[in-house]
Formats: sequence, C-alpha cells, structure tokens
Amino acid sequence: MRRKWLGAALLLAGTALIVSAFWPGSSPWQVTSEPVAVPADYRGRYPIEALTRWVLHHPGDGRRLTLYVARYRGSDGQPRQALLPPPASAAWRRWQALGEALRQLEPDALVLAWWDDAQRVDLISGRKVWVRQPLAEAFPAKDRKLWRLLSGGFGDEEGRLRRLAHWLAMPAADALAAMRWETPSQPRYLLVSTDLLTRLEEIERLSGTRLPLEVRIFPPDGNLHAQIAAVRRWAAETGLGYLPQKVPDGIAAWRLTARSDGLLLSLLPFTGQSQPPLTPIFAFADQQLRLYRLQ
Repeated sequence: MRRKWLGAALLLAGTALIVSAFWPGSSPWQVTSEPVAVPADYRGRYPIEALTRWVLHHPGDGRRLTLYVARYRGSDGQPRQALLPPPASAAWRRWQALGEALRQLEPDALVLAWWDDAQRVDLISGRKVWVRQPLAEAFPAKDRKLWRLLSGGFGDEEGRLRRLAHWLAMPAADALAAMRWETPSQPRYLLVSTDLLTRLEEIERLSGTRLPLEVRIFPPDGNLHAQIAAVRRWAAETGLGYLPQKVPDGIAAWRLTARSDGLLLSLLPFTGQSQPPLTPIFAFADQQLRLYRLQ
C-alpha cells in the first residue's frame, strides 16, 4: 500500500486524525458539522468553549471521516483550537491520563511534540509547548485550505516545526544533542505518539528525509491468531522490526525496511529494536503515548 493513501487505512480507532488523501482538490467531498456537548469527564487545564464534530463524506466511494475540534482560550486569553480524540474512546482516556501527568511537571516545563499533539498538551495541561501551529509547507497545496481550518491557522514563523522534523529524522544521538543545545535550559520533555506514523509525510516533507518504513493493512479474517501470524510472517521478510496498530478494518502493520538510528524510529515501540536512547517517565501499557525527559 502506498503511504499517501494511509488516510483511509489508518483512521485509527480512537483518534481524530486526517491525512492528505482525504481532501483531494477535485473530489466531491460533502462536509457537515454540528456542535456536541463537552464530555463530563473532561479534566483539562482550560475550559472547552465549543466542541464541534465534523463529518466528511465521499459519496462516490462511501468513505467517511469524523473529526472533533475543540475551541478554547489559552493563557493569553486568545482563542485557540485543538483536534481531539472522539469522546469516550480509548484515546480520549489516554489523553486525560496524560494530562494529569503533565500537570505534575514543573510549572516552567517545556514540551516538544508534533503540532497536533502540542495543541492537546496546551489544552489539557497548560504546559508550554515548543510549537503549536503547523507550517503550510507540511501539506500538499490542494490540502492546505482544509488544514488551515482544522489547525486554527498556519504559523511557526521561527521554523520550529521544521527543526523538530529534522530532529525526529536525524540519528538519535545527534538529534538529542541538537534539542538540548537549541531549546531553553528549562525542564524539557519530549512527547512521542504512535499516531506520529500518520504524520509521516509531514515529517518527511519538512525534514527532506524519507524514513525506511512500509505499511500493510491486514483485514480481519475471523481468526485473530491467523491474522497475527500473517502480520509476523510479513514483518519477518525484513527481520528489522515492526509495529502493529489496530484499525477498524483489521491491523495496520509498519515494518522497517532498513536499519535506522533515527530518533523517531528509535523511540517508537518497534519489535526487535535495540535499547532506546531515552527511558520514558510516563507511558501507557500499550505504549501509544510516551513522555521523555531531556536532561
């Protein structure tokens, strides 16, 4: 499967993400939106003033995507927004728990995270983030109008997202040294999520580096053990490590196609990887969210 079509394949259960394949310029997408109630279990740093559910539907092939966009005001009183997981989903619960951990960090802590994760960090914890808005150049020209709306606008005049993309693609030791050198000497943390794999094209486009990854979707066949065995056989063709993810249509399996010491790939939970360069101070049992302290 070509990675540019991962939008349809990697609509992970419990996430609210979209990639470029969902908004081709000439496709007749039908878009509707409606306000929804903020869940009672929301425990973020800032009140959500409005939560909107967006539904994108392609009448030609039936593809459908649901997104949740939260509007709120940050510490400066200015309006902001963030993409959120669907309420009551497993991802929603993970982020609520992560918010509790983030609020225990030092008041002057700085969190480095990809722009959409950073927006959620800001909303749920109020902790300072390295960059909160995406660059227009991260997306194909035909998709930028949609992403401007979903992200709350493009920004990053200082090029921080581009630098973060370079760090994630660089050899881990060099990347960590650059992060420590180029960020303020305050308590610093790095947040890594397996959902970054759905942002792979953005990272590659901004860093100019193609990461050695392939993905394949394994549809359910009624026999979970057989499905898992098929994933392992496919992953074993390279023998370099793989990372499976549950998706509505089965299992999305990522495999390494070459050995890599890149920071992102060394921190994600690929099987067979050597000791990662950092030890997480917070992680879920499923390892989908990991928080690292940069000494």
